[in-house]
Amino acid sequence: MQDIRTRILPLPRSGQFFSKIVAMIRLARQRRALAALDDHQLRDIGLTPEDARQEAERQFWDVPNHWRG
Repeated sequence: MQDIRTRILPLPRSGQFFSKIVAMIRLARQRRALAALDDHQLRDIGLTPEDARQEAERQFWDVPNHWRG
């Protein structure tokens, strides 16, 4: 049986654009969730409240450097 991933065609440019928009929306939601964590939860994931605040305040278009490749 052939793996389904080999049958998927590359997305057209418009698909790539919308894919990036969806990723940015998800990133914005993750940042809002990060802002809602308390100090104990932040310590569990190895962040300080200041680290979390700085990340949560970033704009949705301010993506991690490895996304920009």
